[in-house]
Amino acid sequence: MLQRDARPPFAAIGGAVPPEFAALPTPCYLLDEAALTCNAEILGNLSRRTGCRVLLAQKAFSNYDLYPLLAPHLAGTEASGLFEARLGAEEMPSKEVHVFCAAYRADEMEELLQYADHIVFNSPAQLAKFGPAAKAAGKSVGLRINPECSTQDGHAIYDPCAPGSRLGTTRAQWDAAVAAHPELPERLRALSLYARRGMTDRGLKIRESALTAPTPIIPIYTYETYHTLEVARDIYDRGVYVNPTLPPATPEGEALLRTSYMATHTEALLDEAMDIMADVLVKDHE
Repeated sequence: MLQRDARPPFAAIGGAVPPEFAALPTPCYLLDEAALTCNAEILGNLSRRTGCRVLLAQKAFSNYDLYPLLAPHLAGTEASGLFEARLGAEEMPSKEVHVFCAAYRADEMEELLQYADHIVFNSPAQLAKFGPAAKAAGKSVGLRINPECSTQDGHAIYDPCAPGSRLGTTRAQWDAAVAAHPELPERLRALSLYARRGMTDRGLKIRESALTAPTPIIPIYTYETYHTLEVARDIYDRGVYVNPTLPPATPEGEALLRTSYMATHTEALLDEAMDIMADVLVKDHE
């Protein structure tokens, strides 16, 4: 049942209305810069502790006048289309721009690629249509998955996993896409084996069971927690993203870097990435 908020005005500050408020034009938004900065610092500390990358969801907050307060603590912005991507690129320069859209427009893709660093597609058809151009432009690409497992009850209209949802790719849709393009899984397996051989040839320590496993996720042992975070940062600074995995997600003393591969990668691209990882892991930190 909906309930009316019975609290008096300005209850959070003891009911006292600051005199400065009387001069404010209405309606207006009043933002607390100190509170925003504090929240951004918390997220920045989270990123440094865990190695995760925290993005500003511009759909929820796009007051770009305050981006300079947030930028020092965030990896970049998330956008749902061309204009949000441009906003993030222009108002938070030198930071990452991630984009997801349920459907992209062909007449906007060329311009979108000027701003986006990482693009997530909603369907195999969109991935097949726009993915090659994104990869040719040097962008990272992904595919949104619909796990068909709802965690919501009573408001299916907001549930991305509700029956009939068009958000993300279901298993049946993926199977159909693979049936139409059967070379993709085999291409992925071949690239994964190529990466395994390349890593061992460069002196990288990977898990024994990963040498012949079909999975496109290959772990590189780095062992010590802070060393793992340090090398992950150095590798990223050279243009390659790896995912540091730390205790308790791994046994103590067995921290590692998770690397993953896609069918759209090329052997030349993998060689470049593996050279960078080897430079950092084998040479710079000997």
